[in-house]
Amino acid sequence: MKNFIFFKILISFAFLFTISISPAQVITEQISRITDDIKYKRIFDQENYSKFLDENNRKIYVQNLPPPTQNATEGGNETQEVTLNINLIFDSEVYDAPWWVLIYNESGYMNYAFYEGTNLITIDVPPGTYDLYADFFNETKSNIVIKELVSITDNVTIDIDVAEASNYVSINTLDEDGNFLEPGVYNPETDTYSTTFFERSLYFNSYLPFSNVYMNTVNAPIEDSPGWNFYINNVSNRYSIAQSFFHSGNEEENRTNYILKFSTLHGITESVEIENNPEDWLFHMEKFKPSSLGESSGDTYPGFLTNTLYNGLDRGGWTIWFPEPFDIESGIKVYLNNPIDDDPADLLFFPAIVDHTGNIDPDWEEPFFMAGNPIVKDESSVTYGSGASIGSTFYFLGDIYYKTLDGYIHLPFHPQFSFSVSENPDIVHGNNVPVCVTETDLTLLNYIGRYGERRDSDFFATEVELKQDGETIFSGNYITDDFLNYVLPETGSLDLTFINTNINVDGLQGKNTTQLLFDRDQEDFTSPTVQHLQFRNEDDKVTDRFASGDEGFVRLAAGDFRYTIINEWGGGYYTYHEGNTVEFYYSLYDQNNWTELELTEYPEHFFMPAFGDYYEASLENVVVPEENSWFDVKIICTDAAGNKQEQIVSPAFKIEQANMGIEEINQSSFSVYPNPFTNEVNIKLPENVKGNYTFNVTDLSGRMVYTKNQSEKSFIWNGSNLPKGVYILSIESNGKLIAKKVIKK
Repeated sequence: MKNFIFFKILISFAFLFTISISPAQVITEQISRITDDIKYKRIFDQENYSKFLDENNRKIYVQNLPPPTQNATEGGNETQEVTLNINLIFDSEVYDAPWWVLIYNESGYMNYAFYEGTNLITIDVPPGTYDLYADFFNETKSNIVIKELVSITDNVTIDIDVAEASNYVSINTLDEDGNFLEPGVYNPETDTYSTTFFERSLYFNSYLPFSNVYMNTVNAPIEDSPGWNFYINNVSNRYSIAQSFFHSGNEEENRTNYILKFSTLHGITESVEIENNPEDWLFHMEKFKPSSLGESSGDTYPGFLTNTLYNGLDRGGWTIWFPEPFDIESGIKVYLNNPIDDDPADLLFFPAIVDHTGNIDPDWEEPFFMAGNPIVKDESSVTYGSGASIGSTFYFLGDIYYKTLDGYIHLPFHPQFSFSVSENPDIVHGNNVPVCVTETDLTLLNYIGRYGERRDSDFFATEVELKQDGETIFSGNYITDDFLNYVLPETGSLDLTFINTNINVDGLQGKNTTQLLFDRDQEDFTSPTVQHLQFRNEDDKVTDRFASGDEGFVRLAAGDFRYTIINEWGGGYYTYHEGNTVEFYYSLYDQNNWTELELTEYPEHFFMPAFGDYYEASLENVVVPEENSWFDVKIICTDAAGNKQEQIVSPAFKIEQANMGIEEINQSSFSVYPNPFTNEVNIKLPENVKGNYTFNVTDLSGRMVYTKNQSEKSFIWNGSNLPKGVYILSIESNGKLIAKKVIKK
C-alpha cells in the first residue's frame, strides 16, 4: 500500500426524470486534510439541495427535485413492484464496499440501495430493464462494475462481482519535457507541495450519473501508478468516460499550472493506457491589474477557475486559489492542452486572481475574484472565448443568466467578441472600466471588463440608490447595507442607480454609473441591458487606446431579456424579446458633454443565449481637441415597453492624435486666459491677423454657440450664459483658422 494519500472529495450523479425536468444530482463530499498553500471550492448551489447525510467527515446532498416516476416500463402504466436482491461479491479485507448501488434505465428511472454492512442489498422496483452500478474502492483505485440491460420481471437476485472489473485504465500525465507531473512533490524553498486535481465523469446516454474527483496536496509522490487509475468491466458505447487533469507546480518564484483534457472513451472492452503528448502543450501567461480595492487591501492572490462541459451543458467546476503573493509581471502561468474539438467533453480554464477578501456572511471571510475570459488551446495559439465566466459566488448575476430549459449552458464563443492571444499579446485584465450587466427581476448585476473579465470585488465599492415614484426608499452600499437581500416594491415607477468606483485607469479615477428606469405596474417591467462592450483597432486587436480615431471601432451587444421561473425553487431560463433600441454617445473624460455616435446593427451577429443584438461603430468622427484625450461613453437601452438602462463608462477609450482640422499658425501668440474660466475670457490675437475676422465659439459636437465678425486685436468675451463644459474658440481670417480649447467651470 502506498504512503501517498489521495482522497475522494466529490461524487455526483444525475439523470433525467422526465423530458421537461433537468437532471437531478446527488453530491457527496468526503474531506481530508488540506495544506495551507491551496484553497479550493467546488461550484454547486447548495441552496437547491437538502443535506441527506452528515457523519464521519462525509456529506451527501440531494437536489430538490420531484421524485422519479415509479415506473420503468415503456408503456407508462404503473405495475406492482418486484424485489431486486443485489449480491455484492468482494473480499472485505481488500476492498471497501460500495457506498450504494444505483439502479436506473433509459426511461429516466433512478433509484439507489445503500450498503448497510451486509453483502445482500434488497430494493423494490417496478418490472423493467435496468442498468446497475457499483464502485468497490481499493486503496486509491476505483473498481467499477456496471451490469447493463438487466431484465427484471419477477423477484430476482443479481450478483455484482468486483472480479468483473478486469479492464485497467491507466493515465500518464507528462509535462512539456516528457517528465511525469507528480502531485505531492515538496519544495523546501517555498515550503509547498505540488497539487493535482483529477476529475473523471462517467456518462450514461449523455447524462452524468457519476463523477470522481481526486486531489493530493501532501505526502510522498506517486511511486508506481496514479490513484486516479481505475478498473472497470466491459461496458458498451452506451457509456462514455470523460477525464480532465489540473496540476499546479510549486516553483520558487511563481507556480506553473497545467490544464489537460483527455479524449472521451466511448465504451471499454479491454485495458486502456492513456498518455498525453508532451509536444501538445501550449504555454500561456496572463496578466492582471488588481482593482483599486485589491491594490489597497493587499489581498491579491493567484488562482484559476475551471468549467467542465458535456455536449455544451455545464457540469460544474472548480475555484482554486493560492494564498501567496501575486506577481503582477509574471501573471498566471499555464500550459494548456484543452482544445475545443469534436469531443463531447470540454474543459474551460479561467485565469483569475483573488482581488479582495471580504465578508458577506459575517462568520466567513470569502475570496472575491477577478476572473478572465475562458481560454482554450487553438492549434498554435490560445483563444479567449467570449462571455461571462463560471460564477465563483451566488451573490451576483453569474451562472443563472445562462440557464436554459436543458440546464446550465456555458455560452458558445461569440465570434465577434472572441480573439486570439497571438493577435493580442499585451492584454492586462482589469485595466479598464467595466460595463454593468443587470437583471431587474432578481435585482442582480455583474461587472464585466473590456476583455470579458468578471470583477466580483467591484460590489464592495458600489453605491445604490432606489427611488419609487421620485422618492428615495433605499440609499447605501451594495454589500455593507445589504442591498443583496432588498426586495423591490411591486408597484410604482422605479429609478435604480448603481455607482461603481473600484477602478483606476492610467491614473484616472474610473467609474461606472448605471441607472435603471422601469415601471412595476406594467406587465413587462424588466429593463434591457448592455451585455458586452469592446473596442478594436483596424488590425482587429482588442484595445481601448488608439493613435487616431480613424483606426478605432466599438463593438456592443445588448438586449431585452426576461427570466422565466419554471419551478418552486426559482429554476428557470432567460428569453430574448424584440424591440430594444440602443443609443451610443461620447464625451471628453468627466465632462458630461455628450455627442451621439451612430451605431450600425448587424442582425447576422445576433446571439443567444445572452448577448442579444450586436452593433458596431467607427470612432473616425470623434472630435479630439488635444493629444492623448480620454473619452467617456454613455449607452442608453430602451425596450418596447419603455423600460431603460442608461450607463456611463468613464473613461472608456483614448485617442492620441488631435483632429480639430485647423491650421495652427502662430498658435503660441493666440492668447486666451483665464482657462478654465468662470464668466469672462480675455482674448489676444496673433499679429498676422489683419482687418476683419470671424470669431466663433463651438462645443465639442461642432454646434455653434456664438459667432461675430469683428476687427479688435484684443477683447473680452462673456460666456457666463453657457453651461459647464469644453468649448473651442476659433479665429477665421483670409482662409486661415486658429483655435484654442477652453473649459467653462
